[in-house]
Amino acid sequence: MEKGLFEIKKVLKCVLLAFVVTVILGGILAFFVYFWQMQESTVRIAVFAIMIISVLFSGFVLAKNLERNGLFNGLLMGLIYFGVILILSLVLYGKTSFGVANITRLITIAAAGMLGGIIGINT
Repeated sequence: MEKGLFEIKKVLKCVLLAFVVTVILGGILAFFVYFWQMQESTVRIAVFAIMIISVLFSGFVLAKNLERNGLFNGLLMGLIYFGVILILSLVLYGKTSFGVANITRLITIAAAGMLGGIIGINT
């Protein structure tokens, strides 16, 4: 029982790490947006790339820490990350659309977590 709890704590720490990386990279993006006029479409792509990089990196770190099940743990981390973002969107904006764009985002973030987990296990 304690081993499972210990692993859940590692997963949650890596989800937190993903959000820390997201905030840091988002701050860098905000710097660029402030000083250089960027189109909204470019900013949206950059934000999506930041999310992917954050989950990929955190999936890698999680797999290195757990040393097994990189694919599953990376997937779990990506799904939790997306779930937290979805909940924050609901809390802050009162609604969220779960259309094709969000489904694509969910699949991509989950795949990034799985890829990070695979890379973490195999390095």
